[in-house]
Amino acid sequence: MNSFKQLYNSASILSAFALLLLLLSSCSQTKSSDTEQQPNIIFFLVDDMGWQDTSLPFWTEETPFNRRYNTPGMERLAAEGMMFT
Repeated sequence: MNSFKQLYNSASILSAFALLLLLLSSCSQTKSSDTEQQPNIIFFLVDDMGWQDTSLPFWTEETPFNRRYNTPGMERLAAEGMMFT
């Protein structure tokens, strides 16, 4: 039971840290000029996702598993030119 409490406390601390990081990043007031472009970074936080666990192939060919999953957000990004590797 003690290890469950430790795991719960660790998850709570990690969740609080992620929320704090999200709040701090959304409150930043950076001014960008027209000539300076900020990088677009997309961070996918997933647990136990394999290379075939999306509707997009991460390989040269589509696999049967790619037809099993539905990931419309990733499909939209790929249609706009995003490459997932």
